[in-house]
Amino acid sequence: MKTALFRRLLLSALPLAPVLGGCAAVLGLEETSVVYEERTDATTGLDGGGQPASDAGAIDAFVEPRDAGNVTDGGPTCVPKSAAAVCGTNKCGNAPNGCGETLSCGSCASNEDCIFSNNNFACKARAPNCSSCTDLGKNCGTIPNNCGQNLDCGLCSGVNKCGGGGVANVCGCTKTPQATVCAGKCAALPDGCGGTWDCGGCKLPDSCGGGGAANICGCTKIAQATACAGKPCQTVPDGCGGTFACAPVTAGTVCFGGAECRPNACPVTCGFVAQGCGLGEKACRGTCPKNYSCVADPDIPTRNICDTLL
Repeated sequence: MKTALFRRLLLSALPLAPVLGGCAAVLGLEETSVVYEERTDATTGLDGGGQPASDAGAIDAFVEPRDAGNVTDGGPTCVPKSAAAVCGTNKCGNAPNGCGETLSCGSCASNEDCIFSNNNFACKARAPNCSSCTDLGKNCGTIPNNCGQNLDCGLCSGVNKCGGGGVANVCGCTKTPQATVCAGKCAALPDGCGGTWDCGGCKLPDSCGGGGAANICGCTKIAQATACAGKPCQTVPDGCGGTFACAPVTAGTVCFGGAECRPNACPVTCGFVAQGCGLGEKACRGTCPKNYSCVADPDIPTRNICDTLL
């Protein structure tokens, strides 16, 4: 086919490319307004390259190479082309502006169709019994009508893509599954098609984002110093379902019975002292009177007593 030959010539940069450059300026759109190649074997379901046809009646598209005079499409220094520059003689359809976007080359009257022929789009009066895009239930891309012509049915906008909803040549969007979006998340999150999924709430004491990560259930504890201020030796909530054990604040004291307690000190003599504060007895190593020494009690070997040296 002529369009197939054109595609091969343009890709291989043969000398014919400069001749066809004026046509190439209006080609290269991912959804429409591009060079199309009809299926060459309707009986076998193969396209022009011998590959299985993905959608009977659809058109294969050849995307125009980026303009060497522009930086990468969509780049910060890319200068978009004007409609006059990219559309040329086309009176309808759409064309790439060289910066990743498309421009409309015009629209047709209600009794006309935008026909792609001889590498150009043009408005032509609809012949009797020829199908329009509306008749075929299509609103994007380029498709054949029943009169041997290729119709340009336009572009999609926003989050919608041509065939994005699963129907060829119909604008639509397929949502990201809720289970995928909401896995481990909470609150509302985008569904990929301009709406949101409700990912639910959190169980107390957690809140959505409460741990510092957006859309994740969590809880941030109160600082222990803040929770324990003025509450020595008490057990206080940490704000996240747990508790803090507050330490004593007075030097030399211990916590006993929920309050500060000062243990009893050893006497100057040897022996044992009951410390109190729940600490039990403490062995003391004090000083015995003159002529006495701290020795084991013969009756209670585990106790020390001051005894005379014999």
